[in-house]
Amino acid sequence: MAVSTEITQQLLDYFEQSELLSLLSIHFYINDQLYVREITKETENYAQRCGVTPIPLSDLPQVLSKEPTKVLALCDDGNLIQALLGNLRLEYTPV
Repeated sequence: MAVSTEITQQLLDYFEQSELLSLLSIHFYINDQLYVREITKETENYAQRCGVTPIPLSDLPQVLSKEPTKVLALCDDGNLIQALLGNLRLEYTPV
């Protein structure tokens, strides 16, 4: 099941807010390829854990011609992840 291009762009816009940009590592899976904005410590750990090779792409929206199967936001700050999860649940939980 894919994530629609529209929702993916909304998530990307949310995750790339100036106050979050340096705190999150954003990952997209498209056709079993892992695309990332940049390779961070979180990206390296994730890639090693999952056995994937990340493809760095500074302009992530350029791959949005295809719908991703996963959109991930990684961060070492558990409190930030919980806050993001709460905000996203309010925005995207079906009624």
